[in-house]
Amino acid sequence: MAHVPCGPYVPCFTLDDADVMVDAAFACPVCLRAGTRVEIEVAGNHPAGSGACRTCGATWALALEPRQLLRLSLDPPCKTLVLLGEPQPAPLVAGDLDEDRA
Repeated sequence: MAHVPCGPYVPCFTLDDADVMVDAAFACPVCLRAGTRVEIEVAGNHPAGSGACRTCGATWALALEPRQLLRLSLDPPCKTLVLLGEPQPAPLVAGDLDEDRA
């Protein structure tokens, strides 16, 4: 099993790309096979996670744009197994607390 030390990998796809394009964006950077597994966590407005190849076992870090997260959550691609973690609430600021009391 290999870890790909390339920094966070940013997959290239848009909201309206076909499934084959999104699957290709998540292809393994080692063996280039589709059918990977991605686990995504959301902290504030910064979705990030990790990818793992189900064929060769390679792993890598992921950084996503918010629009890409939207695409994955509404219409996940066919071959990529997408696992979305629980969303983390945005941090509260003092103004938010005052609005709740009004």
